[in-house]
Amino acid sequence: MKSFIAILVIILIAFYFPFHPSADDSPDWIARSILQSILVTAFKPAVYLRDYVSNDVGIWYLRNFMQFRHEACPETEETIIEEFIFPIHMWRPRKAKKTDLMPTLVMFHGGGWMMGDIDVHRRFYSNIAAHLNMVVISPEYTRSPSSKPIPSFPDCLETLKHIIKNSESLGINKDRIVLSGDSAGGQLTLAVGLYLKQEGLSVKGLVPLYPMTQILSIHLKSMQTETKYMIHHEGVAWSASNYITMDTSLIQAVKSGELYQAALQRDEELVSSRIGIENFHEDTKLFSQKISTEISGVIDLVMDPRVSVLLAPDEMLANLPPCHIFAASHDILRDDAILFHKAALAAGNKDIQLTVWEGATHIEQAFSKFWLNKTLMPQSDIWIGEYLEQIKRFALN
Repeated sequence: MKSFIAILVIILIAFYFPFHPSADDSPDWIARSILQSILVTAFKPAVYLRDYVSNDVGIWYLRNFMQFRHEACPETEETIIEEFIFPIHMWRPRKAKKTDLMPTLVMFHGGGWMMGDIDVHRRFYSNIAAHLNMVVISPEYTRSPSSKPIPSFPDCLETLKHIIKNSESLGINKDRIVLSGDSAGGQLTLAVGLYLKQEGLSVKGLVPLYPMTQILSIHLKSMQTETKYMIHHEGVAWSASNYITMDTSLIQAVKSGELYQAALQRDEELVSSRIGIENFHEDTKLFSQKISTEISGVIDLVMDPRVSVLLAPDEMLANLPPCHIFAASHDILRDDAILFHKAALAAGNKDIQLTVWEGATHIEQAFSKFWLNKTLMPQSDIWIGEYLEQIKRFALN
């Protein structure tokens, strides 16, 4: 009887939590596959709640059931700059003197612009501060859906302006600032970087981690072939829609290719040169119907460099500060990073680098000792260590 019950329990667990194996070339395969299975399965109720209850309930689930709060590293002191428009968190190594003007990393957290927060990233950011002996600053930027489109970008730009203006009182060296972030935070890193010259600002470097660089299409090769690993392209469409229209009205246009066709009609030369159909998966069926009025009304915002950094003018790409992009081979955003790197080089930028970690997936930092406080996947420690060393090189050179 006990054996029967045990088998039944195993069958039920397998039914509700199907196994999603990692890629054959991924290191730490067993641990990675288990975590991947949990994350992929946990995302499914969010889509169900979004489609059958409401967008807000789906996002509420993401924010409350797919996030874990962490304590700060005890080797750092956390300060919250509350007098600003929104809270800005700062972690300073305790061993640093109060009078030291420290090199500083400004981090924009990931989460598709609609989830993720400081509580989730606190341990990671404070561990970075202790490990690199740098100040780490991160804004609690406005997430979507909000009362206006693209709410996150202006908050991130204003954060940088504020800390540069008040650098001495904050104990930071304004001439040694580096920007970074993962996923949507990587997109925000590049977006802010594009507008630095226009705003009269400068930083030592940008280190985006698997950034999202466009929201026109989910039909790039990596979006289709790597969608079974960690994050699904359904999440990209959902995030993009909330960021632009504050609801789910754009999801189908992203998935069907209507958004891409509308962009082609608006500027065929630019779109074809940056996101040509030769980069699409071979099974892609191009949208061939008439573009709706609703999509025509938002396409300019979708193509705006503050959103689709891949479509930025050559001059903006050429004027980026030194930049090193890190991407993962088994990530749906891999081709986003590759295409952005290619576009920047074509624009004349000679100070941009790209590293693609073979066997890695999205949110690799969450599997590292810098996030977990212990080694679970040794190769993740190595990869994230490389990423942190690049931040240090930019800050100190």
